[in-house]
Amino acid sequence: MTLRNKLFIAFLVTIMANSLVLLVFSIPFVKEIDFNAQSSHITETLLSIKNDLLIENDILNNTGMADIYFEDAKREAKETVRKKYTHILNDGMEIIILHFRSNKLVTRINPNKGLDIEKLLSSMPIKKAKFEGKELVVKTWHDNYYIHGLSFEPWEWFIIFAVEENSLYANLQRIVSIFLLSTLISLIICLIISKVVITHFIGPLDSLKKIASRLAQGDLETSIPLTRSDEIGELSQAFDTMRSSIKSKINNIEKMNNELESTVAERTKELTASNKSLNSHIKKTKNLVRVLCHDLANSIGIVKSANFLLKSKKSIKNPDKIWDKVDLAVKNQIDLIEQVRTIEANESGKIKLDLVPVDMVEILKNSYDLMEYNLADKKLSFSYPDQKSFFVIAEATSLLNNVINNLISNAIKFSFEHSAITIFFRSENSLQVVEIKDQGIGMPQSMMENLFDTYKETSRLGTSGEKGTGFGMPLVKSYMELYGGSIEVQSIEKSPEAERNENHGTRFILKFKRSQS
Repeated sequence: MTLRNKLFIAFLVTIMANSLVLLVFSIPFVKEIDFNAQSSHITETLLSIKNDLLIENDILNNTGMADIYFEDAKREAKETVRKKYTHILNDGMEIIILHFRSNKLVTRINPNKGLDIEKLLSSMPIKKAKFEGKELVVKTWHDNYYIHGLSFEPWEWFIIFAVEENSLYANLQRIVSIFLLSTLISLIICLIISKVVITHFIGPLDSLKKIASRLAQGDLETSIPLTRSDEIGELSQAFDTMRSSIKSKINNIEKMNNELESTVAERTKELTASNKSLNSHIKKTKNLVRVLCHDLANSIGIVKSANFLLKSKKSIKNPDKIWDKVDLAVKNQIDLIEQVRTIEANESGKIKLDLVPVDMVEILKNSYDLMEYNLADKKLSFSYPDQKSFFVIAEATSLLNNVINNLISNAIKFSFEHSAITIFFRSENSLQVVEIKDQGIGMPQSMMENLFDTYKETSRLGTSGEKGTGFGMPLVKSYMELYGGSIEVQSIEKSPEAERNENHGTRFILKFKRSQS
């Protein structure tokens, strides 16, 4: 007989002997537990039924008509007990109610054919115990039934709970089944253990051989599962240490490579963004230089023409007029350059404004004083609300020079003679709204779309041939945003179809934050 078979037989005998001993010594203990549990359940059920009957009896007595409805009450109580307690009875359990004076059966709940009621009644001293004035309680065995009875004296009923022995020890059957199943499982485990013990020395060597083959093929993820204190264990630990060291070095190289790739990608992304921003700035600068050169060329042309006339040494009827044109051209060049500088400072965030409540009425008075001659040249009327004050959140100097003067100058430039420039005030929730409306030539939709773009050319001649830089409206928008406000434009262009329409012109809507003071 081989060692494997000997070990298997030894394991088998040991397991079967242990299982048999456990089974023999456990049966009485389990039977006692089962009996006590079932007895307690039976007692609780009988007391519950008796309590239900006492409630029915008390209700009957309280009506004062116990003699009339006594039989009806008993029938109703019998049905109530049947409905309430049928569902708690398992197979082999039965509840019997009988009249102990007449020895007649009142009802049976979940009747068991194997229980002989006549024989049961003849074996229990029900009448004798009752006639002796004792409250009848019976606990006994009848054939293979455990009988537990309790009397209900008001109606002379005796309530019996009968339980077949198999039902009484239901858990015992489960325990025996579990022991048998555990014995079968133990036998299977015994077979497995014997095989494991036999291959205790060959198995580890086979595992080391397979793992060494995987290491040779580059598989560094499979760890060596051997944890032994003998020579095989030391060998497996050395293999695993070598595998971990190689894997760690490779992981470090991969990590460094990933970090390098991430850094390169991040720098590439930053360079792309910077390049995009730079290209955008170059494009805007080119447009700005183009517009600036175009407008400066006009003014320089005037200076050049005047210089040519003066150098020609011909008699000039009105030289002062030429010098006035030169002064105006130079002034336009200075204003143009100053506006470009202001726009650049604003876009780079160098302009910082101290925002305070500013009286728009006072601003408009100052603007009118500056624009009075220009208004008079075109015979324009200028009106704003007749009120003491209208406060907005802004910075007074830039509001006058860069916003209001720009808009009113613009309105004068594009208005027809004898027309009106009107200013309105209104409040909307937390906003103060100022509208500047003219009755001028208006603007086409294409011009309005680019009106506030610094790098789009929107300059055109006024109604009297006045020239502009094209930088005024972007500057107004920049300052309105610095105030925390906004600007909108509405315009109807004068056209042949609108010759008789007096509604043409432009309306600028300025929205400021409202002063809390």
